[in-house]
This record gives sequence, C-alpha cells and structure tokens, in this order.
Amino acid sequence: MRLTLSAALLMAAGCAENTPIDLGLPEGDEGIVELDPPEDGVQVVSGPMVVPPYSEFSWCTVTPLGNARRMLVNRLEHQSSKTVHHFNVYLVGITPEGPMEGLCDEVWDELSMGVVSPVYGSQTEYFRGDFPEGVAGSIPGEQWVVLEHHALNPTDRPQWTQAIFNAWAVDRDEVEYVANGIFGSNTDIDIPPGESRVFRKSCYVDKDMWVFAFGSHTHQLGTEFEIFRMTRRGQAAERLYHSTDWQAPEVTVLSDEPIFIPAGAGLQYRCHYTNDTDALVGYGLTASDEMCMMAAVYYPDDGFKRCRSTPP
Repeated sequence: MRLTLSAALLMAAGCAENTPIDLGLPEGDEGIVELDPPEDGVQVVSGPMVVPPYSEFSWCTVTPLGNARRMLVNRLEHQSSKTVHHFNVYLVGITPEGPMEGLCDEVWDELSMGVVSPVYGSQTEYFRGDFPEGVAGSIPGEQWVVLEHHALNPTDRPQWTQAIFNAWAVDRDEVEYVANGIFGSNTDIDIPPGESRVFRKSCYVDKDMWVFAFGSHTHQLGTEFEIFRMTRRGQAAERLYHSTDWQAPEVTVLSDEPIFIPAGAGLQYRCHYTNDTDALVGYGLTASDEMCMMAAVYYPDDGFKRCRSTPP
C-alpha cells in the first residue's frame, strides 16, 4: 500500500517530557474504499492517506487522466471515505513537467489557478450522475487533472482517507450535443455571531442554453442552499434546486427535463447561514470558515463559464 502523505508515524507531544509518541497507522482498513473502474473510460485515485487526529488538510495530486485520445463522457461517478470533506477534479490547461502531489497551496503555486477548470466536485461519499440522452462532456486527449482532496479528522485517532473518480466513455455516434459547466462562488460572506444571514448572487448567461445538473457547497454554518431560474430583469422565478444538508448536499440531475435559460437571463443562488459561534465567520478555505459555491452543467457547449453578476 502506498501512502501519499508522510504519515506512517504520526507524532504527538508527550504530556510530561514533551517526547514524541508514535500513534501508528489507523486500526483496520476503515476509510479505504473501492470502486469498480468503468468498462470503457478512466479511473483516477487520491490516496489512501492518513489523517492525523484533530486535523485537516487539502492534498492535491497532479496526474494524467489516462485517455490517449479525446474522450466523450456521459457518466461521472466517485466513492470516498467519510473523512473526505470535499473532493474536486480539475482539468489542467497545460501539460505539466510531470506528476506532482503535495499540500494544495504548494501545488497551486507550482501550477496556476488560471490554467485549470473544475470538472467535478462532491461532498458526498458516493455519487453517480448520468447526462441526458445524446449529451456528453468532452475531455481532450492526454488530459492531465488535479485531484483536490480535503480531508478532515475530528477524532483522537488517525484515520484513513481516500477518493476514487470514474469517467465513463460513450461512442461518438451516440452524442448530439457536448456539455460544459457553470461555476459561481460568492466570497462576500460575513456572518455575525449569534445571527442568521442569507447571501444572494446572480449568474447571468450570454447564450441560450439547457441546464440539467445542479450542485452546491457550503461549510457547517450553512443551513440551506437554493438555486432559482432568473429572468432577464434579474428577478428570481421558480426554484430549481434546494438542499438543507451542508455535509452531503443534494445533487440534482434533470436528465429527462433540462431547464431552458435564454441569453440575458440566468440563475440566482442563495446561501443561508446560522452562526451559533461567538465569532464573526467569513469566506475562507478551512472548515471553520464559510463558502457559498454553485455548480451547474449545461449544453450546447460554449466553453466553461464562471458566473457574471451583471447582465451581458
């Protein structure tokens, strides 16, 4: 078994003499997961790694996806340990010098957030999403990816953490439309202690599109996440997505009933929070901070889109 984190020996300070204590490896194999690879497609794996007691880290792995040629995919699937707070997959826009892995801050310094685009993200232990009939995502040949693995261990013992990602391939003659993604992140979050707040963000689109999948991401103060269809006047219409579980947020896939969004209209997402701590909580990257992120999948492909808060 390969440990991608140097944690075979976890050291903690002793009470009296401040001497190291060897905590060893986790007992048993709980947290080491399995997922059958697709019959036609690719599989990439992050871990297994050891998470020290009362700790969290974000570990990034830069690796080839394993597709020699352009690949059309119509199903995405993943399995992860309970210790995985969230697991994201990014496509790398340039070819790195070679594989690398390490704490995400260090890996992003080596790459550049400007040359990657998110292709998958989940907070659940297991997810499988199928595209509408005749629709598929496109992945260039010899593609490299970044696996972003945020692990969290609130217990007093070391634990395993691992995540596995599958992309299922489909024949080209079965595809009529290629899909792509929309991503929005509201960083203007400040939640005073003892108060509840709702933060809204608009996401206008500049092309007609059909949207068929929605997801969200907040941290532990998040109580509710909503996504609405938005009119050209910026008014929220019907609600398309709703989740009340920050740990395992709903992923809504409307494969049979995609939503039409005309150019100049868009989506509006709302993050609800209740701050039951005695400190001001704002946007940040750790589990004690907060986030407000929306993701959606649309077709026909007009490139990966980051939300714009003003009309086109």
